[in-house]
Amino acid sequence: MRTRLLPAICAAALIGTSACLAQEAEESEFVMALMTTVNHLSIRFGREACGFVLQDEDGRFSSSKVQWGTVDGCAPLLADDDPDPLSSWHTHGSYAPEYDNEVPSVDDVLGDLEEGTTGWVGTPGGRLWYIAAQEGALWETCGVGCLPHDPTATDALRAPVPSSMSFYDLYYRFEDAGKS
Repeated sequence: MRTRLLPAICAAALIGTSACLAQEAEESEFVMALMTTVNHLSIRFGREACGFVLQDEDGRFSSSKVQWGTVDGCAPLLADDDPDPLSSWHTHGSYAPEYDNEVPSVDDVLGDLEEGTTGWVGTPGGRLWYIAAQEGALWETCGVGCLPHDPTATDALRAPVPSSMSFYDLYYRFEDAGKS
């Protein structure tokens, strides 16, 4: 797995979306295209979808096979011949008032930490989040409506959504809501 300097610098400074697009522009562009298609379907079917971002020896990006999960979970799989994953990606499906699904969950961050990857999360409100799990930080790479979104998604029942936060901020967000 290659070293990621830009995410570490961005996470350390928590400088947000305009100064850094998570990492190399090519991966960001690939993920935006992928999530534009998958977030729409995920919302339509009310299920999470997930996978891994891969890069071949020639530097071309691809995704592992898309896995379809449930309303509140998904487990990405790698094929035997897939290269080591660069990052995970998943969607949060359609809007559900019982979930704080406009931000990555604590489990999302822990999963990337366990896998040793970074992560991307698409939300029902059309946000795209980047998780720098090893650095303990996450931030929006684009805000509300930048991806296809669920017209019923609303932040009215949730705490305001910051554009960046530390893992501790995220943990306390869920702890305060009684959902760790």
